[in-house]
Amino acid sequence: RWRELPDVYSHYGSRGIVVSTFFQSYKQGVEAYGQDGMDKLWGASNIRVAGSGLSDDKFLPYLEKLIGARDVLKRSSSTSGRNGRSVSSSMQRESILEVSDLGALPRGRAIVTGSGIPAGLLELVHFSQKPYGQDVKLSQDYYENVEKFVQ
Repeated sequence: RWRELPDVYSHYGSRGIVVSTFFQSYKQGVEAYGQDGMDKLWGASNIRVAGSGLSDDKFLPYLEKLIGARDVLKRSSSTSGRNGRSVSSSMQRESILEVSDLGALPRGRAIVTGSGIPAGLLELVHFSQKPYGQDVKLSQDYYENVEKFVQ
């Protein structure tokens, strides 16, 4: 664990040095770097990806707000008396994805947010489905078994 990472994350980014950090959950980042450190990492990141399987009761509402809301046209009608039918329309704001939607993201889906762009829903593709999949597998097999070959 690199304790100074939250303090240098933005600095390296401003110099064009790409630093990638991966956590299984937001809470894991908080455990590693504290709340302030994780807030620094999240805030300084240009690209943020949140995948399926999240259930953090503090992070998911934050992510819902980050994704944002949309305007939805709502119509209602009422009838009173003989000729008393009226229709009214109004615009209402609603979350694009609610906490329950985010908690129920299926495997293979993720939310991406980035600096200066709206949030998006991703379909993840396993490396084995890519043209370089066999090369990755060979590399993985080699490095997972390198101890057997180096003596």
